Amino acid sequence: MFFEDKTALAMLPLPGCEVKICGEKFTFSVRVGARRMYTLTAQDEEDQMKWMAILDLAANAHLKNQRNSGSEQSD
Repeated sequence: MFFEDKTALAMLPLPGCEVKICGEKFTFSVRVGARRMYTLTAQDEEDQMKWMAILDLAANAHLKNQRNSGSEQSD
């Protein structure tokens, strides 16, 4: 069964990740640091673009309460 969420339950920043389109149909990669790369395939082009946009947002996101010192506070 497929459920379509309207809002995110949580957000996990993925700093330093790189999201790139691959040569295969509906396929893209997510590189995490220098040693890990994940290749993902979506069902169609629309889903591919959505996933890439969301992952790119997470790669460039900052936690709302994150301080320059690196400490985190919860709401």
